Amino acid sequence: MGHRPIQAASHERVPFTFWGRPRIRTVLATVAAAAAAFAPAVMVPAPALAANPSTVDNLTITDAGNWEGSKVTFTLTYTGSSPGDFTIATAAGSASSGASDFTATPSKTSITFPGTAASSNNSTTVTVDTAADADTADETFSLVATDTLGNTKSGTGTIYAVSVYPTFGLTPSTSTVAETATKDAQGNVTQKTVTVTATLTAPLPHDISIPVSTVNGADVDPLKNATSAGGVLRDYDALPATAVITIPAYTYTGTTTVQLYDDNVDETATNGQSFTVQATDTPVVLATNVGASKSTITITDDDPTPVASIGDATSAVTEGGALNFPVTLDRPSDATNLSVGYYTAAGTTMTGSSAGSPSDVTTPGSSTTPNVATIAAYSTTRTIAVPTDNDVNFEGAENVKEVLSSANSSAVGVTIGTKSTGVGVINDNDAGPAVTLASVSTSPGVFPEGDSGERVQKVRVTVAAGTYPVPVKIDWATRDGSATAGSDYKAASGSFTIPAGTDTTSWYGDIPITVYGDVVKENSETFSIDVTSSTSTIGAVSGDTTITLSEAGESDAKPTFNVGDVSVSEGNSGTSFAKVPIVMSGASPSDTVFTTTFHAGTAVGTSNGVPGDNDYTVPTDSTVTIKAGDTTGYLSIPINGDTVYERDQVFSVDFTTASSDVTNTNTPDVQHTARVTIGNDDAQPTLTFNSSNATEGQPITVTGKIVGVSEYAYKLGLTVGGTETNAATTGTDFTVPASLATTSIAVPAGYSGELTDIPSVGGGYTWSFPTLDDQIDEPTEGFTVTANETTGVPTGFTPAVGTYKIADDPLDLPPAIAIGDTTVNEKDGTAEVPIDLTFNGDATSTTQNVTVQYNTSDGTAKAGKDYTLTKGTLTIPPGTMKTSIKVPIINDSDMEDDETFSVRLSNANPLGAQITSGDSTVTIKSDDTVAPVTPTLMLTGPAAGAGAVTAWGKATPGTKVMLYGAALPEMDKKDLKLIDTVTADASGMYKFKSLTATTGWAFYVQAEVGGATSIRVVKLNQSPGLTLSTSKGKLGVTVNGNPKASGQTVTIQRKSGSKWVTVGSGKTTSSGFKGSYSFKSGTKLTVRAMVSGSSSLGINAGYSSSKAITIK
Repeated sequence: MGHRPIQAASHERVPFTFWGRPRIRTVLATVAAAAAAFAPAVMVPAPALAANPSTVDNLTITDAGNWEGSKVTFTLTYTGSSPGDFTIATAAGSASSGASDFTATPSKTSITFPGTAASSNNSTTVTVDTAADADTADETFSLVATDTLGNTKSGTGTIYAVSVYPTFGLTPSTSTVAETATKDAQGNVTQKTVTVTATLTAPLPHDISIPVSTVNGADVDPLKNATSAGGVLRDYDALPATAVITIPAYTYTGTTTVQLYDDNVDETATNGQSFTVQATDTPVVLATNVGASKSTITITDDDPTPVASIGDATSAVTEGGALNFPVTLDRPSDATNLSVGYYTAAGTTMTGSSAGSPSDVTTPGSSTTPNVATIAAYSTTRTIAVPTDNDVNFEGAENVKEVLSSANSSAVGVTIGTKSTGVGVINDNDAGPAVTLASVSTSPGVFPEGDSGERVQKVRVTVAAGTYPVPVKIDWATRDGSATAGSDYKAASGSFTIPAGTDTTSWYGDIPITVYGDVVKENSETFSIDVTSSTSTIGAVSGDTTITLSEAGESDAKPTFNVGDVSVSEGNSGTSFAKVPIVMSGASPSDTVFTTTFHAGTAVGTSNGVPGDNDYTVPTDSTVTIKAGDTTGYLSIPINGDTVYERDQVFSVDFTTASSDVTNTNTPDVQHTARVTIGNDDAQPTLTFNSSNATEGQPITVTGKIVGVSEYAYKLGLTVGGTETNAATTGTDFTVPASLATTSIAVPAGYSGELTDIPSVGGGYTWSFPTLDDQIDEPTEGFTVTANETTGVPTGFTPAVGTYKIADDPLDLPPAIAIGDTTVNEKDGTAEVPIDLTFNGDATSTTQNVTVQYNTSDGTAKAGKDYTLTKGTLTIPPGTMKTSIKVPIINDSDMEDDETFSVRLSNANPLGAQITSGDSTVTIKSDDTVAPVTPTLMLTGPAAGAGAVTAWGKATPGTKVMLYGAALPEMDKKDLKLIDTVTADASGMYKFKSLTATTGWAFYVQAEVGGATSIRVVKLNQSPGLTLSTSKGKLGVTVNGNPKASGQTVTIQRKSGSKWVTVGSGKTTSSGFKGSYSFKSGTKLTVRAMVSGSSSLGINAGYSSSKAITIK
């Protein structure tokens, strides 16, 4: 048995047996420090100047072939992770380079692959041109790649040739085809296709590819040409530029398919539109019969003539403008002379307009001689512009109809749809009657405000006396001036409509205005009433269009004012603003100026040399002015940002005013002092510990750095603890300095930096932790130092934790691992392979789990046959020095010698764990004395109709035999299902229980010992049942198939002399077959039925028994 050398074990470290510990540590440190400084030098033979070293081991070249006179295309694929350079050349074989057989220089003579690490394409093609000569047999040559080490790899190119070459021709599956696509029940559309076949006059011994393309029609009439362009207007989909028809070796034909596109266009060419499929680059060997290399296909249209509809005008126009009516077609047409007729008809009565007449437009046309609008080919929209007449008569808004027409041959290439009329509205631009507004009040245009509640006033509307031909509509709405809707009056709007023909001499309408009373002292205020007409049926507007709300005779109180508190974040730099609001209880008739007085609190507005002071700046102009009529103002106070931690701070501002129009008295109901809070947004200071780790026996230095600035002085204390995992133990792994427990770090206000630079200490805040050496193999362990604030009244500090690591002595090696041989009987079921652990270094114990990977490897024993493939990772806890690996053994029935396999160890952990014996041999003692027998399978089925099928046969005595089967047409072993399992008796005989078959079945058996049979098939014979009946002049026939199956052909026959004559036929359904046939009364008949079989289902055709009957 061979053992793997120690040097090959993963992670192994060989002890320096003859060196002392100080020298060993020095060497280990030197090796670790120098590892990154050395790189191997490689001598590269020609081509040594390549930028990217390569090896042909990472390159594959596919063999290739093509007919003489064509290009032979090789594919090269590179699997190296780094870039690689190769040179490419050809080499003669039975084919000669040069002009006779092939060109010596390939399409690429050098290739640089980017490598798989670059996630780029690492495959390319190289072509070699060949010559068409008089050779009559295949010849070969090589494509050779050379790497930067001078190694080569090649692929074989074959030049195909025969003594006599055939010609070819192209033919379509149909030369004329309707474009109509089909649609299934789910609405999925399937476009039609045309298959084009290339046919050789004789077969060839290799595949041959003929490049083909589609070409649009070339008729002088472009409407007769099918096109592949135009998106949804295309007629077919062009073949791709790389399309070929491939004719397989030893066959005559190959095909390609062109897909048509069922568009929505009315195509007017009488005999359809054509395109051509043609050979674009006929192979050299098939250069004859070029005229037969085209195939023309004509597509006929299935789309009806477009239907034209018209919509209402897109918008109303003022008379003199043009009404735009949209005309749409339900589908496009390729005709270039499309047109539709249109004329203007009288309008209709509708809301907002009256019926106009054709005379309201300048070019109305008529129903017999309509105007004509043309529509561009392939367009489905057209706008008809109808100019209106700009008259001088007041007539209000009117409407007219625009009607589509086909009269006088005006509609060409279209039909008129049901939506043939559109309506357009013409607004009048002639002045209607004048409108006058008059307030119903003591003073014209003035309403008293009042001290409380709501008061409804009226504004009367009248129009100039007369009668008018259209309804007169007057729209009105209130609009704010110095008076505000919602506080001074109620916003309102409405309209009046005076019917057409009304005498307006005594007509009027009242506008209700609701006025809100208050006790706020303010000047008189105004609002307006805007009067318009949505139907353009009024003229000038005059009178009381502006209303004044008067305070005359009222004694309203002066407004008071309130100021609000505000909070703001200070920010880290620059200036932000605190906006203090001032709100008056009502508007003042004059501007109100407020003066302020600032009072420092915990926040100060000047700098005193303390970190974080100068929190805000008193504005240069600290007054606030609220304009007359307004009620709100703000004082903006600059807040100075900093990065100093401090608590939230406050200051206050007093407000006062000298205005005689505002009450300045401070009462419990008002607040004249604002409190401003500046919120801190800076993090509390914390401590960042230094990074200091050591190997057992070396000291660890602990210190740190204050990060962040505080406005306050504070003190810190330190405590020591263990890490969450692999915690070091005080007194066992390290010692805590005695001074640490009593240390109090005094941090001055505003300080940030190293602990050793705190002025009052001058380098005293650093501690040395001795670590202790031992003879225990253990992982790297750690301890923590935690800093917390110890100030009597905490000022604010974020606790900090520093973690420090103690690495194990490099000579405290983990235990070494060895695996031993073992022998097991085949019937034992499991082999236990022994594992032993020993300490080879300074360590005498360990605290770590030892892990090692293992896997089985075949010898004379094979995985899956003699034992179960086993692999994994073995974990050995501390203190365990012996264990084992379990491998399942397969107890087979084969006569065989004792057999062996290996169990191998690899990848021992933790770092330093050695594998001193990495291979073991497992011997399996055989216990079988009987030779395996290849199983046989016998089947019996019913003589006729459906029935029982029985399977039996012979196999290795005592072995399990499994029957697999499925109803035809299944014939693939992977699709057959397990039906039954039995055990062969002492003589090897076995038999399965019967199953009922209604179709043919396929079976095979698989024995645990001896293998499997091929597939065997049982077929059924039809044995139909026949029932006859008769009525006057009729023969009734009922046939039931056995086995039953829908869709089988039934043939009814009667005997005529010595022959059987067919009476009729049909198909079976799920309930069988029924038929009725006419005969003369008294006719004596002998009848039988034949039911066809199904070869795919394994059912043979069969006849019923014959029956006699006399027709009534």
